[in-house]
Parts: sequence; structure tokens; C-alpha cells
Amino acid sequence: MARPVADRIAYVIDSFPSHAASKAGRQILALERQGFVVIPLALHRDGTKAVSETSRWLAERVIYPPPVLSLRCAVSQLVALLRYPSGYLLALRLAVGRIVGYPRQAREILASLVRA
Repeated sequence: MARPVADRIAYVIDSFPSHAASKAGRQILALERQGFVVIPLALHRDGTKAVSETSRWLAERVIYPPPVLSLRCAVSQLVALLRYPSGYLLALRLAVGRIVGYPRQAREILASLVRA
């Protein structure tokens, strides 16, 4: 029988591998021992290699978002717009409002919108 969706957890880490990766790996193992299905997500790929045993184990499972300027990302944005037009347009309006208030952060705001 399939596990209920409520038993799945997305564990988001800023970059991987990183100094926090060993701690993240230990926390993921602890959650899995409690019966959760953990999906590790990293927002950025760090240039270093996984050094600890836990980090190497985690490296095989981490999911990274596609590059912002990729076909895969563009298709996912189109799908989101078609599925949830009002929610997508609201998010776009909020992002544009943030960019007007914080123009120096425009790139990061748009990247966050695209990756969301």
C-alpha cells in the first residue's frame, strides 16, 4: 500500500555539499527512522565534494532545481501558468512589486519565482 502523502517531507538545504551537509544527513536519517519519506532538495550546487560518509550517501539523493534559463524550467513555468493562472499571476505581481522596491535584488527575486 502506498504511503500517505502526509508522511513525506521535503528537506531543503541552501547548497550541497556544504559544511551543513553532515548535519542535514543526520537529521534526514533520524526522520527516516521515524517512518518519514524524506526528499532532500538543494537550492544551489556547491563546488566542493562530499567528504563524510553521510554526505556521500546524501549526495546520491539530493535533487537540484533546473537552471533558470533552461527549457525544462520554461516548460514548468508554462505548465504552472496554465494550471494555476490566478495564483501564477499573483506571484508574478508580487515579484514585480518586490523588484520595484528592491531593484538590486531583481535577479534573485526572479530566480526565486522561477524556481518556486
